[in-house]
Amino acid sequence: MTASARRPLTLNVEKVMRKRKRRLLDFALYAGIGIGVVTAVITAASHGSDMHRTMRWAGFGTVTLILFGILVSDYRAQRKNLRMWMVLGGCFFVHVVIGSLLISRIENIPPILFGVLYVAELPLLRAVVKRLLPN
Repeated sequence: MTASARRPLTLNVEKVMRKRKRRLLDFALYAGIGIGVVTAVITAASHGSDMHRTMRWAGFGTVTLILFGILVSDYRAQRKNLRMWMVLGGCFFVHVVIGSLLISRIENIPPILFGVLYVAELPLLRAVVKRLLPN
């Protein structure tokens, strides 16, 4: 008798369902990234070819991606915890609102400033998340 014949059918069904769920989540992620890229391109095209403005937003987007990628990675053990996603979502919202206000108001932002802000903001965000999430 083969190994697959000895396993109960329910384990195979559960495995297939997990795989389908993962594929659906991957598809949703890819669709979200695609929608974001298309929105960014349309927004950039509608504002003309202001390279400084585009680079400011690209820098902010890159820093945001890195910051929250690291935070999600730090708390991946709690990925099924709704409170963790609420805390990270709240931090993301505050980060985007403050960053958008600053970028839209300041004309010339040197690229090095994004690196400095990243170095300052990551420990701050980690401290806030650690304080709001129980261990």
